[in-house]
Amino acid sequence: MSDVKTSKDSMKSFAETWDQQVRHLWPEAYPESLSNELKKLNVSSILDCAGGTGYPAIELKQMGWDISYSDGSELLNTFFKNRIETLHLDIPTYQSRWENLTQNIPKTYDALMCSGNSFISINSYDNDASFTKTVVKQNMQQAVNEFYKMLNANGVLYIDMFNESYAFPKQPFSISSESDTHRIFTTVNYDSVRNARTTLTTTSSLHDDSEEHMITKLTPIHTEELIEFLKEAGFSRVEFAATDDADYVDSFFAFKD
Repeated sequence: MSDVKTSKDSMKSFAETWDQQVRHLWPEAYPESLSNELKKLNVSSILDCAGGTGYPAIELKQMGWDISYSDGSELLNTFFKNRIETLHLDIPTYQSRWENLTQNIPKTYDALMCSGNSFISINSYDNDASFTKTVVKQNMQQAVNEFYKMLNANGVLYIDMFNESYAFPKQPFSISSESDTHRIFTTVNYDSVRNARTTLTTTSSLHDDSEEHMITKLTPIHTEELIEFLKEAGFSRVEFAATDDADYVDSFFAFKD
């Protein structure tokens, strides 16, 4: 059974709503601040390998960046392709899990992006058998190894994830947000014994009062664990990124010197 208790229609609705909400969760200045930091690093080409609904890849493309998109979800790939077609943008698009990027994407890049707190969701949409500490960490290491291989010499990986207090909450908490068409209500619970962070999201339509529910499980990691994965893959140094991020994430640059 999937860890996401939902239908394709529900996923599509959630994708549409999330596409609206993510721009409210991240500061308005985020794409520009990220662009400025990448310019300082002499980056020319970018792969957003956690592309999702297209934020901030679309915004970076509109700034003039040479950017490609990939995501492991067929649904999100379709959503993204429809979005860039509407916007008349030409962005190379690939479908690939992180663990096999080099098998599915034919070139390397100056920079890779794994943003939106995507990394710790690596096994969230797989079956329960894959959601064990050993398997998750093996897949995380394999993914980071692929990130490294997809970079040109002197390339850089941009990656973010929940900060410590948000990743490992001591008490359950709830958050809510609203767009012109939907309301999203999320409850979060962390099981310290299983190291499992469970999120229940209810998406309510403001037009017809319908509701859809989605449950996801994440395996949060500490900053030290992320740095260990990065160093094991071959990255020579890791630094905090000075980007204008969402309040609940920390972001990093990892360098392939």
